[in-house]
Order: sequence, then C-alpha cells, then structure tokens
Amino acid sequence: MKALSAVVPFVNSAVERAAKVGKQRFKVPAEMTYTEWRKIYIDKTETLEQWERKHILRVSGALSGALNPDSPEAEAHAFRYYGLVRSMKTDCKRIADNTGFREKDIHRIKNHVFYEKHELYDGEIDRFYPSYRMAQSWQRLIDGKNILEQDIVLLNHEFLESIFVAEGFSCREAHDKTELIYNYSAFAKG
Repeated sequence: MKALSAVVPFVNSAVERAAKVGKQRFKVPAEMTYTEWRKIYIDKTETLEQWERKHILRVSGALSGALNPDSPEAEAHAFRYYGLVRSMKTDCKRIADNTGFREKDIHRIKNHVFYEKHELYDGEIDRFYPSYRMAQSWQRLIDGKNILEQDIVLLNHEFLESIFVAEGFSCREAHDKTELIYNYSAFAKG
C-alpha cells in the first residue's frame, strides 16, 4: 500500500483537512483525527460503527446503541457524519439500489443537503446545519436495512425542495411548499 501523507499537519484542527493516497486526494472531516480517518477509510481496520462506539456512544460508562436526538452527543455525531458523507463515493449508488430511486436523483439530494450552500433563515449563506435524524436516515438508506417510512419521505422532501430552490424560491419558501407534500418535519419531531 502506498504511504499516506497529510497535506495539512494539524491533527485536531477545527476545519476539514486534506489527505493524499498516491495521486488521489481526500477530505478528512474536521471532527476526526487523520489516524482515525485512515483506519476507517484507507486501512479498513476500524469500521465507522466501531469508531462511533468508541468515541460517541459512551453513556454512563456503558455503550449505548442510541443517542438522545437532541443531545450534544447527537449533534456532534451529526457534524461528524455529514463530514463523512461528503467523502463517500458509493453512497448514492447504494441508496439508489436500496430504494429504487434513480442514482442521479440521489446525487441531486446529496448535493442539496450536504454540499450546496444556501441562504439560511438568518440570511447567512452556508450549508444546512447537520441533523442527527437525517444522518440516521442516510445511514439506513445506505445500509438498506431497517429503512423507515421517514427515510423515503426524506428523499422525496429533499428532492422536491431542491427543485423549488432551483426555480428561485428561498430555502424557507421551498421548505414550506415541500412540507405540504412531504412532511419530513412530522417525523423529525417524533
């Protein structure tokens, strides 16, 4: 295996860092150390689930498989997971295979949710704030196991919302129009 070299030497910086394997470049999520990222994505010695169990899911000295969706731990998980999704290369195909959606539509949804910057409700231009519930949905959709109704509603919601945004509606307007048809918020509150 070719040696890995970090382009930026900081291990625990608060921004994404670049990494290089041979001629291929990757982004290391801000919430992961370079070593953790390498183990999961390059060396394959530690699965994402193992990493999460070790770093996120410790509750009162014991491991828990679930987080309170409104907890700081869930928020930290969502930030980490959104960063991981941005570095994934096969998630859209897997979701398409697991749901029957067209792969190009899943790519559109991924771009809308995880990459594109939008005018947010406070007027700031930025990516959407990471959501623990959406992160969980995305993971179930990738895995193709235990896919819930809310996961399919999420895909439909984000696809339609992206169309409204492309037509010139603000994010708030697009979201409100979409909620009338695909009410993901009803699931997210539950």
